[in-house]
Amino acid sequence: MTIDNEFTTADGQPLAPGRWTGFLIARAHLRAHALFQDALAPLALTPKSFGSLAVIAEQGPLSQAALGELLRIDRTTVVAVVDELERAGYVHRGRDAADRRVHSLLITPAGRQVLGEAEQIADHSHAELLADLSADERDQLHALLARVAH
Repeated sequence: MTIDNEFTTADGQPLAPGRWTGFLIARAHLRAHALFQDALAPLALTPKSFGSLAVIAEQGPLSQAALGELLRIDRTTVVAVVDELERAGYVHRGRDAADRRVHSLLITPAGRQVLGEAEQIADHSHAELLADLSADERDQLHALLARVAH
């Protein structure tokens, strides 16, 4: 099997490190992240803040700790992202009724509005990233990555 990309020789043989799947996954991640980050910039969102806002919209109200666990990001990063979202008016951080020590996160109407716009950007970025793949290949790639990423 040959890999058709910048990590091949003139005769199509893989060059190190392009012969390792993990390296190619990392490169694909970097490309996807850069495309998405650039596309989100007009909304003053980052991929991390977009992901956080989407989880809060879907799962909220939830604690900052729960958000971090769901996204697998550390506590300090969660606080910074939530601060950013709160300053923008996209998330309300309040005290949990059951445990006043816990910050409960809830998306605001402005947050729902910007999330809708960001989801359209995400769809467009996704399509741009995977433009060279057929619909079946896209589905197959998604299914395989979902299994690997579990």
